[in-house]
Amino acid sequence: MRRIFFVTALGGMLLLSGGCEKTKEQKTYDRRMTALRKQLGSPKADSRAKAALSLGNLGAKAQPATDLLAGALKDSNTEVRRYAARALGKIGPGAAAAVPALKQALEDKDGLTIVWAAEAIGRIDPQAEPPVDKLVEIMKGSDQSPAENAPHAMGAFGPRAKAAVPDLIEALEKRGIAMHAAIALGQIGPAAKKAVAALEVVAGRGGRAGEEATAALLKIRQ
Repeated sequence: MRRIFFVTALGGMLLLSGGCEKTKEQKTYDRRMTALRKQLGSPKADSRAKAALSLGNLGAKAQPATDLLAGALKDSNTEVRRYAARALGKIGPGAAAAVPALKQALEDKDGLTIVWAAEAIGRIDPQAEPPVDKLVEIMKGSDQSPAENAPHAMGAFGPRAKAAVPDLIEALEKRGIAMHAAIALGQIGPAAKKAVAALEVVAGRGGRAGEEATAALLKIRQ
């Protein structure tokens, strides 16, 4: 009887210990969120940008900061707007309240902000239509970073971005963009079946683009 009581008591102590540990984790998270929310309102642009970046690294756990991140999409600093858009996309469906602000951000003067805002909308709202024309224009532009990221924004919409398939096929021949275009076509899936022949050519070339083309073909042929 004593042995049974001891095991039961020990089990209870372990349960209590686990409960305390979770409480500590929650407290640490709360302190972190409070600090980042405060930092997002800093008068220093670099501090605001770092806060938005850090919130994005938290992924869905940054959901309580959705309102502030949505407001940051109108920040005077380009990096802050960029990281705010990216963070909202990483939060995912939990950031649904930010979709109107993200749609407004599609009119931003900065290409990467537009791209990350579009990608965020695709990740958050399963009903939203992709701004294909705007993303294709950016993908074909001379600004490298937005051009490379534009296909990923299209891919975030999955089959809804099938109108972009012809332009993504064309992008498979563009050095520096091919790998990203292949990834996007794979995310679009079976709706991108017109890209099979072009993807087979890229897959035969090998390299990173070839690997992504091979992966895309598997997804399209499902």
